[in-house]
Amino acid sequence: MSVTSTYPEQRSAGQNNRKLILLWLGLLAIPLVAVILFAVFQPVKVVPRIGLAPGFIFTDQNGARA
Repeated sequence: MSVTSTYPEQRSAGQNNRKLILLWLGLLAIPLVAVILFAVFQPVKVVPRIGLAPGFIFTDQNGARA
């Protein structure tokens, strides 16, 4: 009965650094892509109202101005 390891062999330091660099580049690319998409596909803008709403006066139950 021989003892074998089920774990893969140790990776070299270069492979770990490459993954770390790709991770950082991916994380830095997310805001950059978001800014570009925001500039291209701008959100819906709020348009101003056509005119002022009609005026109103507060009155109580007797019809007197409050």
